[in-house]
Amino acid sequence: MNTETVGDRIKEALFMRGMSQADLCHKSGIERGHISNITTGRIKYPRKHIGKIAEALDVSENWLLTGQGQTNTHQYNYPILALVDLNLTEVGVWNTDLNISEDLKVIDDGENLLIIADRLGEGPYLFHQLGRLKTLYRHESLSQISWYPSQLDDSYTLIGKVTSTISKELINNETIKTCHGER
Repeated sequence: MNTETVGDRIKEALFMRGMSQADLCHKSGIERGHISNITTGRIKYPRKHIGKIAEALDVSENWLLTGQGQTNTHQYNYPILALVDLNLTEVGVWNTDLNISEDLKVIDDGENLLIIADRLGEGPYLFHQLGRLKTLYRHESLSQISWYPSQLDDSYTLIGKVTSTISKELINNETIKTCHGER
């Protein structure tokens, strides 16, 4: 996701927390029109209410305004799941300053950490199929739902919708602890 502007960073923080702009308005006490003006770029350099927005999103004001430094000052631990002996099993913990929604899962596919949601709609979905993780893309039209690159059959078990993919090459190795030590 693009995070060049304050509006982009607000949208990124909302997305990672599973929040809507309406949720942000309710939590911060700021009018919806003001938040919308920032996220659409009508207000490019907001100063008014920036502290309330940062607090409601649990991010640092500096990151929100500049995109520099830590996203926030808190650290969070999320269980990492992976496919072990045909079952999704907790294999470790990811320590990060990203505050993602509690209803999301973090899945290790070997190369990436996938953030998985229980949402519907068009986009990539992660499945468990015959001992492997497989991603299929759901395409919706008015008359049908189709899957690419292949159609579903009874061998596919849905894990959830892929909302973000984070390359493990971009993650500080010290933040991932597995049952076998650091990754």
